[in-house]
Amino acid sequence: MLNELVAKGFAPNSITYNTLIGGYRRSRNLKEILKLHGEMMTKGLNPNPDNYNVLISGFAEAGMMREASDFLHEMKQRGFTPNLPTYNSLICAWCKYRNSIEVTRLLKELLEKGFVLNSRAFRSLIIHFAKTGEKRRAQRVLKWLLKKGLVPEL
Repeated sequence: MLNELVAKGFAPNSITYNTLIGGYRRSRNLKEILKLHGEMMTKGLNPNPDNYNVLISGFAEAGMMREASDFLHEMKQRGFTPNLPTYNSLICAWCKYRNSIEVTRLLKELLEKGFVLNSRAFRSLIIHFAKTGEKRRAQRVLKWLLKKGLVPEL
């Protein structure tokens, strides 16, 4: 698809690549995502935070947490600060894979930066702590959520 556009004289930019990567994320074509990201870098098109969020969420949703973490590290190395969508994607994924250490580390980092989780991430946290036997922690998260006026997705 991209080759067809280039053949017609279209010069792809980071937005073009992000759109294509997003489409491949939805179809879970991680091989194509990596190929496009590599192409983008080779052409000197620097990713932006939105590019990284698409990459991180795509790999996190597929359970490829090492790759998602690598993109988070790359994002930080390039001087970008992770934002709320970045944290929500990673926290939800780490909850799914029951990694309390990463969940707690990311939650602490998120709160230190003044972000507030969305209701989906709060729900993931509550379920995670309940499933891992950390019921008191689940109750504390729920109380904190309600105090902030947020309601977890059910």
